[in-house]
Amino acid sequence: MKKIVNINLGGYPFTIDVDAYEKMESYFSSLEKYFSNYENPHEIIFDIEIRMAELFKENAGTNAILSNQDVEEAIKVLGTPEDFSKEDLEENDMETENLNDKTRYYKRRSEYRVGKKIFRDPENKIIGGVCSGLATYFGIPDPIWIRLLFVVLVISGISPVVYIILMLVIPKAVTEADRKEMRGEPIDIDTIAKSIEDEIGNITDQFQDFASSFKNRRKDRRANRRRRRR
Repeated sequence: MKKIVNINLGGYPFTIDVDAYEKMESYFSSLEKYFSNYENPHEIIFDIEIRMAELFKENAGTNAILSNQDVEEAIKVLGTPEDFSKEDLEENDMETENLNDKTRYYKRRSEYRVGKKIFRDPENKIIGGVCSGLATYFGIPDPIWIRLLFVVLVISGISPVVYIILMLVIPKAVTEADRKEMRGEPIDIDTIAKSIEDEIGNITDQFQDFASSFKNRRKDRRANRRRRRR
C-alpha cells in the first residue's frame, strides 16, 4: 500500500504516489540549480512542467495514478542537467576541430525538419495559421505554396468551408513544446530553456527599440518647439 498525493503540474491536476512525487521533486530541484544563473529560471521551469504534464497525459492520462516508472520515462524524454553538461563539454571539444567540420556539424543541427504533429501556427498566420502549420508539418519552408494551393482549390469550386473545418479540427500551437513538435525539433530541458531566453530577448529588444524611438520623438518635438520660438 502506497500513499498518494494530488498535485498541480503546469496547470494540470494529477494524482501521484509518494515515491514518484519525491523523484519528481528531486528532479525539479536539480533543474532549479541548473537554471539558477539564467535570466528567466521560473519561466523555464514552468515550461518544463507543462511539457512533463503533456507527457503524462499522453502516456498515462489524467485519471491514472502516476508511478515511479511514469516519472522516469518523462525524465528520459526531457533529459537531465547532467546530460546537457556532457553535451556542453563535447561542443567545447569541437573547438579543436577544423572549421569545415564545425560548419557541417552546425548545418546539420539547423536543417529544416519535417514536423511530428500538425498544429496551427499562430506566429505565422494570415487567418487561422492552418497553411503555415501544414507547411511546417510537411517540411515546406515557405507557407505561401500551401496558401496558393488553397486559393486554387477555392477557384476550382472547393468550398472555403474546408479551411474553416481544418481550423476547428487542428489544434493551435500554444506552448513551446507544441511549437517544437510542430517543427519536428527535440523537446528537452535545454531547447525549452533556449527558446524561453530567445523569446524574452526578443521582447527586451522590442522594448528597447520602442524606448529609443520614444526618446527620439521627444527630442524631435523639443527641437521643433525651439525652432518655433526662434
